[in-house]
Amino acid sequence: PNPTKGIIHLEFDELLNSDDARFELYDVTGQLLFLTKLAKGKNYFSFDFSNLSKGIYFYKCNYDKDSESKGKIVLVP
Repeated sequence: PNPTKGIIHLEFDELLNSDDARFELYDVTGQLLFLTKLAKGKNYFSFDFSNLSKGIYFYKCNYDKDSESKGKIVLVP
C-alpha cells in the first residue's frame, strides 16, 4: 500500500527482452538507496522501509533500452 510504514512487496510480471532490467529506489535528493537487477520472467522481492526516515521516495524500473516505469512511495511514521 502507498503510503506505507514498513515492508513493501513488489512483483513484476514476465520481463521480456530484459537482459539489463533493474529496480532503483531514490530519496528526494536523488541519492540511490537500493538497486537490484531483475531477471527475465517473474520477479518478486520485498523492501524494508522501517530504517528510513518518513518522506517521499522515488522508484524507477528499467526493463529494456526504451522502456521504464516511474513512481513514488510515501513513507509515514
